[in-house]
Amino acid sequence: CMDPMTDSGDGGLFSAQEAAGSTRSISVISRNLYVGADVDRVIGAIAVVQATDFPARAHAFAREIERQRPHVVGLQEVSRLDIDLTPLGIPAPVIHQDFLPTLLQALAGRGLDYRVAATVQNTTAAPLPGVSLVDYDALLYDARRADAGPVLAARQFQQNIGTVAPGVTILRGYVAAEFRVGGRSHTVLNTHLESGSAPGLDLLRAAQATE
Repeated sequence: CMDPMTDSGDGGLFSAQEAAGSTRSISVISRNLYVGADVDRVIGAIAVVQATDFPARAHAFAREIERQRPHVVGLQEVSRLDIDLTPLGIPAPVIHQDFLPTLLQALAGRGLDYRVAATVQNTTAAPLPGVSLVDYDALLYDARRADAGPVLAARQFQQNIGTVAPGVTILRGYVAAEFRVGGRSHTVLNTHLESGSAPGLDLLRAAQATE
C-alpha cells in the first residue's frame, strides 16, 4: 500500500497521523493472502493448501481487522483455486477455494461491513487439466466509516514476467481508488511488485514501481 503510508513488509498496519476523530486520519491494513503452494507441484500443492487452511486464516485475519478497524484493506495474491484431478484418475482431494468471498463472509460474521472497492486480475495458471489458479489484487473499505470514490486504476503492469509454461502466465498489477474519511479524500494504491531474486527481477521491480 502506498500514499502516504509506509510499508513494513508483506503485511501490517499502516497509519497516517493516526488520531481518533481526526479528519486527516486514515488507517490501512495490507496483507498478502498467498495461496500457500506452488501450483505446478500439483500433488505437493494439495497437501500444502490443505495444511495452510485458508478458511481458518481468513477468520484469523477477520479478527485482526476487527481489532484494528482499518478504513481500507489492501490485499495481494487473492486467489481462486480449483484442483480436481479425478478426471485424470488421480485419487486426490478436490479443492475449491475462493479467497475474497471467504474473507468477506468471515468479516460479515463478525458484524463488519467491508466491501470491495476495486480488483485487478493478475496471474493465471492452468498447468494441468483440473488445476486452475487465478489471483487478484483488491481494495476493501469499511462502508460504515469510509465512502468509496472513483476507481483510479485497476490494471496489470506494462512489464511483467509473462508466460513461463503452457497455461501459466505470471502477471502483477495494481489498484488505486479514492476514499473519503471524515470529510477528507485520500488516495490509496495497492500493489505487489514482482518477487524473487532471479537475474533481472530487480530491474523488473524497478520498472513496475516507476509505473
